[in-house]
Amino acid sequence: LSIAVKTVETHLTSIYGKLGVQSRAEAIALAQKQGLLLGTLPESPVNRFEDMSLPGERPDGNA
Repeated sequence: LSIAVKTVETHLTSIYGKLGVQSRAEAIALAQKQGLLLGTLPESPVNRFEDMSLPGERPDGNA
């Protein structure tokens, strides 16, 4: 399943318009101001998929 980049951009523009913001950063700031964000952000980005392997693949990434 895939969608075009333009489709994502169109949906984001629609969401931003409904929120009355111009960017993702403004949307996040608005959510924070409204108390919609809970907890704290990790100190460094975490790849939640790095430990996942595909069926038939060993954890070292080889088949």
